Amino acid sequence: MISLKQIRKLIDQSQKDYEYCWNDLSAWKADPSNMTTEALLDFQPKLAGALFQLSEMHHALSKESNNFISRKQTFSPKWFRHRMKTLDAYRGLIAETTKTGKVLGDAFAWLFYQRERKYLRKHFEHAPTQIPSGLGGKGEFAFIKRVRVWEGQITIFHGITNFLRIGDVSFYDPKSGRITAIGELKTEKEVGKRLLLQVHVRWPKESEEVWPLPSKKSKRTKLTMSQKRQQQLKRQLQTMDASFALRDPSETIKLEDRTHLEEFRQLATTLQSKSIAFQKAGDGLLLFGFTMNRERSFFGRMWPTSTKADFDKRFTGLVEQVRSIMDPTQVGSPSNANSIFYSSLELASFPGTTPIFWWSLPLDFTRKLIFHEVTVVTIYNPGHLVRKLRALGYQVELHRTELKVTKRIGDSQLEMRNMRYFVNLIQQHLVREELVLATLESILKQIDSGEISPNSRIDLDFQVYY
Repeated sequence: MISLKQIRKLIDQSQKDYEYCWNDLSAWKADPSNMTTEALLDFQPKLAGALFQLSEMHHALSKESNNFISRKQTFSPKWFRHRMKTLDAYRGLIAETTKTGKVLGDAFAWLFYQRERKYLRKHFEHAPTQIPSGLGGKGEFAFIKRVRVWEGQITIFHGITNFLRIGDVSFYDPKSGRITAIGELKTEKEVGKRLLLQVHVRWPKESEEVWPLPSKKSKRTKLTMSQKRQQQLKRQLQTMDASFALRDPSETIKLEDRTHLEEFRQLATTLQSKSIAFQKAGDGLLLFGFTMNRERSFFGRMWPTSTKADFDKRFTGLVEQVRSIMDPTQVGSPSNANSIFYSSLELASFPGTTPIFWWSLPLDFTRKLIFHEVTVVTIYNPGHLVRKLRALGYQVELHRTELKVTKRIGDSQLEMRNMRYFVNLIQQHLVREELVLATLESILKQIDSGEISPNSRIDLDFQVYY
């Protein structure tokens, strides 16, 4: 059986690897001249190795769990429930540790993708990738260890990120500063200490001069795969091809406004001397930060030890702070939209935004966030946004966490779908409500002027620059 001691040993090793990656990233952010070729090429194998070991452990925990379930009748109910709960807790800890590593991976990959945002919208249409366990994981890890540069292109491994979801690797041309291709890795078999794998590369037309077809025949080991895997590969290659089929935006709207980053910095400053801090950001957003327990290790901070009574005692005053973001003008009315959305600050990348590592924040505070020394909870009341929308003539209905926003324009009706996206921008990425309002009004203005015809569907590719 997998023990807590094994889990702790793995988490502690992961923390050491993460610290290594953090030191590189922070040095590069402080001074880009610190970005040596050696450090750049060593970063991914170090992080990928840690994530592969975590993937292997997650797989082992699931295997043990399934084994116990298949023999459930041979155990006492009390022991079985306790063991299942323990294994779930272990998996949760492994998943959270993996998530932390991928936040570091996002920061690294952004170095290459920040000028190629056009490709990211396609990636975000798919579920995040995971480093597979077993043979597939071994092959991917071996590839990024051995093939760090190929045809003069820097290899970017998708498995260390949250936002690169099509294919397994990208290739970046340091001369042009462009992403030139993406690739899919298929590990066929292991022979001794060797792994035989296929690399399927796809590139857009403008990268043909970078990826010329090979002129010399090379001796290759013929690999085979099952019909099921061939069909899977075919679908993956079609998705890769489609990721390059981008349409230029028909219209670009440039809007400038401040974010609530300054308020976030104020929260960081307060947490330097206090264990709990509150910071209001605009009418409806409350930032609530608190330090975790004083354990020095990542494992010690993540493994639950506090009781509910401990939290209740620490968070005295939270209710009063939440009341400060309520809109009293709506209380008691049938259309009262006061509500509470709360969650921990999401550190993973979100469509149209910049990874949190590259925000203009004190590096020490960013480190505490990523390594769970500090937790920030965002508490948002959409009631103020609803009031402002209604004042502009929009009809707004709130259904739990979903906003339905419509507006009559002559004989037509404008309907904004997926308003949850804008709520996430406000709550998780410090975008001001006023910017959301300005965006909607800019679209409405183009409809009024006839630039956008009736019965049109408008797909927004929102890009936030901090």
